[in-house]
Amino acid sequence: INAEYMGIYISMRAIFLVCVLAVVASVGFANVFIQQGTNVENQLEKILKNAALNLDDIRDLYSLYEAYRYSQHVGDKFQAKICNSIQKLSVGSSTERETAYAFYSLAHSAGCNVQIDKDTQEYIRSGKEKVDNIEKLTRVINLGLRYKVLSATEAPCDQLGDFIEKDGTTRYQRKKQERINYENTILLVESLQLCIEARPNSKDLSSKLKEVANGVASNLSPVFYNALAVTDGESHARTTGLLVGQLLRSKEVLELESVQTSISAVARFIRSVAGSLTEADQLRALFVFAKSIEQLPIINLGDAPVLIKGKGQSYTVPFRAETIYGQKANLDKARAQFLVNGKSVLERDVQAASSGDNTHKFDFEYGSKINALGLYEVRIIYRKDNANGITSDHLLRLATKAVAPTVHYEVTNSKAAPSRLTHEAKQDKTVETGSANQNSFIHVEFSLQFDNNQPFQVSQAGVKLVHPKLSYASNWVPAHFDKENFKYTATVDLGNPDHILAYNGLYEAKLIVGDENLGEVLSWTFARFNVTFRRPAQGETPRDTDYKTLPEIAHSYPPPRKSPFYILVLAINGGIVVSLLGFIVLLQRLGVNTNRLPEDFGTKLWCGLFVLMILVNLIVLVLFWVKINIFQTIYALAVTMFVAKIVGNKGLSQLVRSEREAQKKKTE
Repeated sequence: INAEYMGIYISMRAIFLVCVLAVVASVGFANVFIQQGTNVENQLEKILKNAALNLDDIRDLYSLYEAYRYSQHVGDKFQAKICNSIQKLSVGSSTERETAYAFYSLAHSAGCNVQIDKDTQEYIRSGKEKVDNIEKLTRVINLGLRYKVLSATEAPCDQLGDFIEKDGTTRYQRKKQERINYENTILLVESLQLCIEARPNSKDLSSKLKEVANGVASNLSPVFYNALAVTDGESHARTTGLLVGQLLRSKEVLELESVQTSISAVARFIRSVAGSLTEADQLRALFVFAKSIEQLPIINLGDAPVLIKGKGQSYTVPFRAETIYGQKANLDKARAQFLVNGKSVLERDVQAASSGDNTHKFDFEYGSKINALGLYEVRIIYRKDNANGITSDHLLRLATKAVAPTVHYEVTNSKAAPSRLTHEAKQDKTVETGSANQNSFIHVEFSLQFDNNQPFQVSQAGVKLVHPKLSYASNWVPAHFDKENFKYTATVDLGNPDHILAYNGLYEAKLIVGDENLGEVLSWTFARFNVTFRRPAQGETPRDTDYKTLPEIAHSYPPPRKSPFYILVLAINGGIVVSLLGFIVLLQRLGVNTNRLPEDFGTKLWCGLFVLMILVNLIVLVLFWVKINIFQTIYALAVTMFVAKIVGNKGLSQLVRSEREAQKKKTE
C-alpha cells in the first residue's frame, strides 16, 4: 500500500467523520425522527383513505401503526380509523396464517373489539401439542394469550426452550452456527416475553430470555462496531432494530452487561441508516428500537487519535453523550475504563459537561499502565436509577508524530550505494537542488525519531520523486529497514520505469512515512532534482486510463449435454458386454479359422469383409468408452451391424457352399 495514499486516506476519513459529526450536531438526529414520523403518518393516511382496503394491506398497516405508536406523537388520531377499517374485513379458513396473525395483532394494538374466528381458534388450540416450527408457536402463544383462547398454563411456553438450541433458528451455545437467524429470534423473544408476563414467577422462562439476550449481544458487538461497512444496511436495521428493541423491553435484560455494551454500537448503526428507511417494517424497527433506548446515553469518542509526546504527561479525551434523538444525555458519576484483552487496566473519573455544552471529558496519564501506542477499548460506566450503567466499548487510538532529523542522499551512476552519502538535508534548512539523468541512481538514508521517544519500525516508509505537473510520472519507492542500525535506506533508479517515467522536469524528492501508530503522515521534501532524459516522453499521457473500469467480461457457457437415464446406460452397456461374449462363443462353435478359407476369390472377399465389419463394430465400442457418447454409439452400431449382418450372411453362405462342394469332391 502506498504510504502517501494511506495517510491521505486516514486524514480524509478523519475529516469526513468530523464533518459528519458537525452536521449531526447542527441539524440533530431529532430531525431525522421527526421526518420519519411524518413519513409514517402520511403512509398510514394513504392506506386508510383507500376505500377498497383489503387483507393484503394489513401487514403494512400493522407495521406502520406499530411505528406510529412508538414514535414521538401526541394522542392517537388513527385508532378509530383503524378499528372502523378492520371491522369491515373478515378472516376465515382461506386467509393466510401470516395475514391473519397481522390482522389480529393490529386489532389488539389498536384496542379494537374483534372476535377471533373459529378456524383461528382451532389453529391456536392445535398448538398446545408439539409444534415443530417457531412461526406457528409464536402465533399460537401470542394470539392465544392476547385473546384468552389459552390460559397461562395451557400456552405452550415450555416448548420455546427447544428452539434456542435448534439449528437455523436461535442457537447460540454451539459454535458451528456462524449466523443468527434474526427473523426467528425476534419471534422467540416476543413469545418469551408474553409467557413471562403470563407466568411472572417462572424463573426458567426468565433464564431462557437472558440466554437469548446474551447470545444476541455477543453476536452484535463485533459486527456493528464497523456498522457503516454493512452492505445491506436497511435490511440489517430492520432485523436488528426489532430484535434489540424487543429485548430491551425487559428490565432484566437491560441490566445484563453483555447487552449494555452492545447498545451504543447498534444505536450508532441504526442512526446512520435512519434517514434511508422507507418500508413499513423498517420504520417499525426504527421506532421500536428508538423507544426502547430513548433514555440511554450513546457515547461517541470520535475518530481523532490522541497524540502522545512522552511518558509522564497527561492527556484529555473529549466525548459526546446524547440520546438516540440527538439530545444531551446526563452522565451521573461516570468513569472511563481502559481495557486490554477484555480486562480493565485503568479507570478515570469523567468530567461532566457544562450546562451549555454536551462535551464530557476524562484525563489519563501515559506512563505505567497505559504505556504503548495503538488501539484501546474504552468503556464509560455511569450511575442510573441507583445502578451501574455501561456503554459500548469504543476504540481510542493513541498515536505519535514522526520526525526525520537528518536525511543523507547521493546521486551516482552505480546501483550499489556508496559507503558514505555526502549530501545532508534537515527539516529546518533550505532544500538543495541537484541534477540527474536516465543513468542516475539516487541513494537515500534516514532515521526516524518520535514524539513519544520510543523508537519503533513503521509499516510504510519510502521516497518518491514528484513531477511539478504530472502526478503519474513516478511511483513511491519503499525503503528497506536496517534493524541493526535502526535506519532506512532506499534507492531510486531513474532508468527503471517502475520508479519514474521519462518526463523531464524539476522533481521534488519527498520522504513519505506512514503507520497506524502515527497521528499524521510525514511527507517532507528533502531535495530537488532537475532530471533530464536522453529520449524524453512527449506530451501528457494520462495513466488514469489504466484504472478505468474495464468492459464486463461476457462468456457464453454451452448448454449442458443431454445424458440418458443411468439405468438405460447400465442396461445398454450390459447388453454390449453380453453380446460380445456371446459373439465370441458363436465364433468358436462355427470353427472360424483363416486356414479353412476356400481358395476361390469370391468367398475370401466376403469372409474378409465380414471380419472387417466385426473389427469396425469393435472400434465403435472402443470409441464409446473413450470419446463418443451413447447416442452416437447407437447410431453408429445401427449402421455397422446392419452392414455386418448382410456381409456376414453372404460370407457364411459362401463358406458353407464351398465346404459342401469340397466334401462332395472328396466323396467322389
